[in-house]
Amino acid sequence: MAKYLKKAVERPKEDLTAVREAVREIIMRVKEEGEAAVRYYSGKFDTWSPRSFRVSQDEILDAKKKLPQSEIEDIDFSRPIP
Repeated sequence: MAKYLKKAVERPKEDLTAVREAVREIIMRVKEEGEAAVRYYSGKFDTWSPRSFRVSQDEILDAKKKLPQSEIEDIDFSRPIP
């Protein structure tokens, strides 16, 4: 018989309807409006509005230099290298 040192407290089930609807709206707007919608939500959620959302190859390489080798290997494994 199992002996519990500590038993998890049951949490009430959450109604995720509003979250699903918000995500659905965001995806729809990005699909329809493209970068304009991305810019809107970036400002709304992150208060970040760069001149461009494109990341240069140099910025990618600089960021990659800051990662541990194991993370670089994980990223390379999970995406095809062009």
